[in-house]
Amino acid sequence: MFKRLEIDQERELEAQVIKDPEALEDGLIYLTHQRSANGNYIDVLAADSDGVLIVIELKVGEEDEMLLQALEYYDYVSSNRDRLAKEYAAKAKIVDQEEPRIMLVASGFSERLKLAARYVEPKVTLLEYSFLETKNKERGLFCKEVHFESESGYSAPVALEAIFAYVVNPGVKKACLKVHSEIMKMGQDLEAVANGTHGIRYKCKNRLIGGLSLRRTFFYVWYRKDEDWPEFKLTTIRDWIIKKEKVMKAMDRHYREFGGE
Repeated sequence: MFKRLEIDQERELEAQVIKDPEALEDGLIYLTHQRSANGNYIDVLAADSDGVLIVIELKVGEEDEMLLQALEYYDYVSSNRDRLAKEYAAKAKIVDQEEPRIMLVASGFSERLKLAARYVEPKVTLLEYSFLETKNKERGLFCKEVHFESESGYSAPVALEAIFAYVVNPGVKKACLKVHSEIMKMGQDLEAVANGTHGIRYKCKNRLIGGLSLRRTFFYVWYRKDEDWPEFKLTTIRDWIIKKEKVMKAMDRHYREFGGE
């Protein structure tokens, strides 16, 4: 059983992220914090498991301006990728040819910010955090990615070559393609749409039921389960076989609920 605690100040949240960066994402490597950029300061600068730089903006509550702040920092990081790669070479093998990522971390996000984030390129990752304490008084962050219920406007068709080409490990790519193929067998009303350049969303009559988030050497499968969005990491087909029944059952239930045939 966990006890939910409050974080009152951003510096407390920042300290927790620095202490355990993988609470945000598997393989995340902390590089520095409060880095000067365009006259302001980046809360946390990190690199993901693929060596891609990540601008992390932190807020303890809902603050819409955090997206604009992160974009300003992104501009600085993107323009100085080669220099930053050399500066932090001792901490991570940074791939300066890759465009940086943006990650917003807060206790919650307004509908206004979530709507704006859909149309920002590069893709913005939204993480809602909880600060929890165990019975043994151990404390830590638990973060969950925010997935949008539905989208309006045009969604580009999925180009498998472009989406899956991002995965460089042949075994992982094979697993991605297998998972995608099996999910698409669910029914004729299931639609696969691009989620930025490194992901796929599965929708039934414009209602979101799940998706894939790709990395270079692994990927995540996430799916709708009532009002929650569980996710898990995969690197092999065997990983999928273990989770397949639970995932497909939940996705199929919502597919039928939303009128899929």
